[in-house]
Amino acid sequence: MKKLVLSAVLATSLVSAVSAQGWFVGGEGNYNFKSEIDITLPNGTYSVSDSTLAIGVKGGYDFDNWRVYGAYIRNAKSSNKAISGSNSANWKGQDYIIGADWTPKINVFKQDLKAIVGGFVGHSNLDTSIRYGSYYLSYDENGFLYGLRLGGIYQLAKSHEIEFGFKFSQASYDITSGYVRDDIERTNMGLFAGYNYKF
Repeated sequence: MKKLVLSAVLATSLVSAVSAQGWFVGGEGNYNFKSEIDITLPNGTYSVSDSTLAIGVKGGYDFDNWRVYGAYIRNAKSSNKAISGSNSANWKGQDYIIGADWTPKINVFKQDLKAIVGGFVGHSNLDTSIRYGSYYLSYDENGFLYGLRLGGIYQLAKSHEIEFGFKFSQASYDITSGYVRDDIERTNMGLFAGYNYKF
């Protein structure tokens, strides 16, 4: 009976401790100065790129020196007419990710700063259309996504912080159409900035 009571007290204490601090929710904006897709068509592989914006929401738990989170990111439409001649490609999509960041404290000018060194994986959806000669190809494909983030966190107040830095991601999508021999790959590279509210 004593062991049962002790276990219940410990479990309650742990739940209370986790619930009392560390949880956060926030938003994030991305500027991808390079959003590129590699497309394999009947006469070869072409790379097309554009700059684009993305916006998302996230939530997770901060363990002080590291944190875990889940996020939803919506990628705005990108386009490129430089495949060859009058051919063109358009693409947009959304990403569902889980990630982990190492966030060590940095002592710079006595400010409340932390670094961000992190990685993430997840599920990505790509909605793309390709005009190639007499063909108009349209795909709505799902794939695997992975990436990394490097940056910093500045604590504005006890429950408010902003974050910023560099972000890279790559996703691969399985294409089943007979017109495309290989997979489509999408690479995003750019900057991010966000706000978090900590409970």
